[in-house]
Amino acid sequence: MGSSRWYSGGGIYRDVFLLEGERISVLPDRLQITTEELDEEYAKIRVGFTVSNRSMYGSDLTAHITLQDKNGQTAAECHVPFRVRARKELATGASLLVPGPEPWSADTPVLYTCMVTLE
Repeated sequence: MGSSRWYSGGGIYRDVFLLEGERISVLPDRLQITTEELDEEYAKIRVGFTVSNRSMYGSDLTAHITLQDKNGQTAAECHVPFRVRARKELATGASLLVPGPEPWSADTPVLYTCMVTLE
């Protein structure tokens, strides 16, 4: 009887993605966008994100948050200054007001694009 410790189908058998980033970056799996309020005139959107600082120094940064409509035009934007300590993570975010929002539905599947860049 063979050893039951080894599975002959072992190894990596699923897609694997390697994400490479700067020492200070937005963690891709910690970006969250929530619609807090919605009516015909405005939508209030909350963008939350976590910044990771893998360097040995604290840093003062500004996050530029941009929300683009289906045509790639800027629907809303803001700038968030913050400080992230050395070798730490910081959860932060901001709320944006979108004038004349186009809500998503099965009949009109309008999607917006959110970008967060650090400076």
